[in-house]
Amino acid sequence: MLERRATREDYERLSQEIEDRTTLPLAIESVYRYVVFLPSKQYADVPVPNRFFAVGEDGELKVRGLECRRHDTPPLLNQMQHEVLSILAEAHDYESYFKSSQLARIIWPITKNA
Repeated sequence: MLERRATREDYERLSQEIEDRTTLPLAIESVYRYVVFLPSKQYADVPVPNRFFAVGEDGELKVRGLECRRHDTPPLLNQMQHEVLSILAEAHDYESYFKSSQLARIIWPITKNA
């Protein structure tokens, strides 16, 4: 649902309407401010559903398919990804996401050379 300032209730109504029409039970697990699907490792221009991060209404991050989720990731890379994601999680709209992404890009060279 792409609607500015849609509320949880808007999504629940939509879910109920879909359930009524399809007779398939639906439940809303969470509502996200935004979800970023990351590109395939093979095809940089193709996003994939198993590599993403999402920021919930409360600012909580949901991360799948990134190195920081793996147990064998070097601590420095893990820290860098968490810092970048924390900066991006502060965004509430496209403009603030764009500004946050510019700041997050600064972290990569700093941690890369640490």
